[in-house]
Amino acid sequence: GGKKIDNLGLGDTPDDVMRRSEKTVSYEVYGLLAVGLAANRPAPGIVDRLYFSTDTLVLERDTGAAWLEVVRGEAAIRLAQLAERAHTSLTGIGVADHHARYTDGEAQAQAAALIVIHSAIAAAHHVKTTDAGEIVSGRFPMTRMLDMALGKVMVGKGVGVDPAEEDPPGAQIFEKSTTSPANAGDVVVATMTDQSCLIES
Repeated sequence: GGKKIDNLGLGDTPDDVMRRSEKTVSYEVYGLLAVGLAANRPAPGIVDRLYFSTDTLVLERDTGAAWLEVVRGEAAIRLAQLAERAHTSLTGIGVADHHARYTDGEAQAQAAALIVIHSAIAAAHHVKTTDAGEIVSGRFPMTRMLDMALGKVMVGKGVGVDPAEEDPPGAQIFEKSTTSPANAGDVVVATMTDQSCLIES
């Protein structure tokens, strides 16, 4: 059928055999498929001949100027490692199966929303203040008496003191004393009692 291999000898090398191979009209190489180690692969020069390297499991085609890899033994593994987006038909993974890309605009919108949320939370809390003018009413525990040194007097009855807890006998809980032998005239002497008080200047 127009296919033949001539002048084969017992001492012929695979390269000798391949150089005697003839092409058919379909450009297929007729003859033996050369097999050996990758290091023993012959130099390129016969277009369309094939060589299979047993150590690397690579099947290559001679382009006449170089060996072109056709397929490897682990071809299925390599196909599975290809990029999904470029080979959706091979992996069965389409665009809809990928995670949506998180854009910068979406990140900025989320950050802005978080700022609004935190601002609302802060506004819902009572604002801590040291401005005495902001405290207009209420009953508060007395923790410091520093202003007493500035000449203020604490009274146990009057405006701002719960009538049920007034201190009838004397009204003043703290008062200046000039009679204490151990102190000068502007030293405050007093006895603390558990009751509502009002600081007056």
